[in-house]
Amino acid sequence: MAQFKWFDGTVKNVHVDPTLLFDYQRHLESAVHLYKRRVDWLSVGCRRIFGTVVEKRVIVLLDMSICMSPAVLRLQEHLKLLLEQQMANKTSYNFICFGDKTEMFRPVMVEPSPEYLEATWKWLLQRGCTGSRNVLDAFRKAVENEEERAHGIEVEGIYVVTSGVPDEPKVTQIGLLS
Repeated sequence: MAQFKWFDGTVKNVHVDPTLLFDYQRHLESAVHLYKRRVDWLSVGCRRIFGTVVEKRVIVLLDMSICMSPAVLRLQEHLKLLLEQQMANKTSYNFICFGDKTEMFRPVMVEPSPEYLEATWKWLLQRGCTGSRNVLDAFRKAVENEEERAHGIEVEGIYVVTSGVPDEPKVTQIGLLS
């Protein structure tokens, strides 16, 4: 028995069976190895940027306001990876770009066929960065789509890709929080 000082100040006698300790260490090492492999997997490709898109019916809202113009080329690279690596295994998806105006790739979510993935990529390349962002309008288009409701299509996940840079004066932002 080994004696250990407990958190409350008392001394406790503890017995550890060496075979149980060895078995525990082996399981712990296996769990750490699995954790490291998962972290490595999450650090590759578009998962490093977007994480893992787990939902089967997904809408991606893209900020195409003037604030995004310095990063648009890099964004396009990452979106291509997203289409190739994660959108292909979804049940349905759609993209909504918001800036001066809000544009949807398709009126309703589409199945990710090679043709639609290619068409989405070409559509995204044609989008330019203009004006200020209107996230609310884009969000409304994503969740209040009557055509999707009529077809029984429900959105399971909405991903918003934005720079995070405020495009309103600080006074306006504070007024919104009040």
